[in-house]
Amino acid sequence: MWAGPEGYQEPADVDAVIGSLAMLAACLPQALAQADRWLCEALDAHRVRHDQGGDVAHGVFSASLCLEDAAGAAGNLFGFLREARAHSSHLAGLDGGEAR
Repeated sequence: MWAGPEGYQEPADVDAVIGSLAMLAACLPQALAQADRWLCEALDAHRVRHDQGGDVAHGVFSASLCLEDAAGAAGNLFGFLREARAHSSHLAGLDGGEAR
């Protein structure tokens, strides 16, 4: 079988990686929301500071906005990977004598 520079040997290898990445993308929104919640709760409890003397609330608010955007992007990523997998799961390698 042909092994490309990326190390994939079969379409099933690519499909498996796409599936694993889709599972990761599906978990990202929850992980990002938990990180956001922790930062907000730490701010409310006065358990976080800015190491350069900056505005802690602004830092947490800015991080929160970025985490929210990242969660949305992860949702989009999951959708694209799910769609890619819908196609890649039907691909198979060619044996030596098969026609293309």
